[in-house]
Amino acid sequence: ITLTKFINFESLLLASDSLYRLAFQLFDRHGQGFIIFDDFQYIISATKNFKEFPFNFNSDFVTTHFGAKRQRQITYKEFTQILLDFIDEQTIQAFRKFDKDNVGCISFKNFEIILNELRQYQLAEFISKHLNDVVKLSCSSSSSPNQISYPYFTAFLQLLSNIESMRKIYLAVNHKKAHTYKSSMITKEEFLTEAQHFSYTTPLQIDILFAITHLLHKDHAGYEIHKDYIELSDFDLISANEHLLPYRLRSEIVDEYYKIEHQSIFMKVLESGYRFALGSIAGAVGATAVYPIDLVKTRMQNQRTTSVVGERLYRNSIDCFKKVIRHEGVFGLYRGLIPQLVGVAPEKAIKLTVNDFIRDRFTLADGTIPFWSEILAGGCAGASQ
Repeated sequence: ITLTKFINFESLLLASDSLYRLAFQLFDRHGQGFIIFDDFQYIISATKNFKEFPFNFNSDFVTTHFGAKRQRQITYKEFTQILLDFIDEQTIQAFRKFDKDNVGCISFKNFEIILNELRQYQLAEFISKHLNDVVKLSCSSSSSPNQISYPYFTAFLQLLSNIESMRKIYLAVNHKKAHTYKSSMITKEEFLTEAQHFSYTTPLQIDILFAITHLLHKDHAGYEIHKDYIELSDFDLISANEHLLPYRLRSEIVDEYYKIEHQSIFMKVLESGYRFALGSIAGAVGATAVYPIDLVKTRMQNQRTTSVVGERLYRNSIDCFKKVIRHEGVFGLYRGLIPQLVGVAPEKAIKLTVNDFIRDRFTLADGTIPFWSEILAGGCAGASQ
């Protein structure tokens, strides 16, 4: 390999759409800048899955994308969409392969084979392990419970591909509930109501989703759960492998909740020290900002009458402020500041540190804090000083 080729390859890896471009170069066997049907057929036929699930190159899918005479030249941008459509088409053809009698159903065993062979990258470990239980809970087919209908088949695959849409529905419901300071748990009824505003989301997909979360909560609790609900953390377990999709457009959700229970003792001490230092700085800045007001207030309270009977040294607060600047200068407003800082800085630091400590202990998994815990944190902070 030449240095020029190596540099070009490294540059390709740095591109924002490098996965698609690498795939395009793989299919563009002759380096023409476009893909023809022969290139597409050659690469697909050489894949591992082709031996188990032969792809029908005479299907409507190929005719639609490459033309009836297979004459179309596919550009890079068109290829990115074809690649996405191909994954769905390959899965549908696999279903038809197992549905030999054309009854619109396949066995659970064949359903499991399709998922493990063609959609394994979308299948989280928990779903794969409890797939049979998920199907039993969510499949309402009137046929044999071991039979998977085509609508259920497509709903299951669409759910795996659209976990982010489900997450957005959850966040939309949770946002509407935020002002009530309720738990982050969302019921199936609340989820269904909000899902009506999202296209390509069906009640069947939601049935499957809540069947998965039901088993998830049951597995964690160790006993049967009688109420179906979903939490934000459930999506991370359901979509554990979703990041492996080359075409996945993931919307990053920033979770500011810091799980203190997983910190070492050393890190807890460091964080407490860090918060104490910040609290001290905040207290010192605040005390410095208001100290001139405290000084004027103190002098007004402690002033005595002068040698002239009935005459006071300061007529009012403004007069006191002016006389301090006139006779002592601007720095006179901060006379005695250091002793004040010695007392105030630790006091504020302790208060803020205790407040943060209590808030951390009662922060929910989705980063929200119940109203009652905020009151408790404030009360403990006030009592600590």
